[in-house]
Amino acid sequence: MKDLGPAHHILGMKITQDGTLNRLWLTQSDYIRRILDHFNLTTAKPATTPLRANLQLSWKDSPTSGP
Repeated sequence: MKDLGPAHHILGMKITQDGTLNRLWLTQSDYIRRILDHFNLTTAKPATTPLRANLQLSWKDSPTSGP
């Protein structure tokens, strides 16, 4: 086993560390760009999600089936 130092990328995630604040950030922006390039979707228009933010659903909101 060999120590290669701190990790910068793992499993498609970019790792950013701040040792002074003891914080760690994981982002997948590079991975998402590669996927968009692969499927020729780099010029596609972004869209918002169809649901409003912070929507809380419960079991009462699920559809019921007939008899």
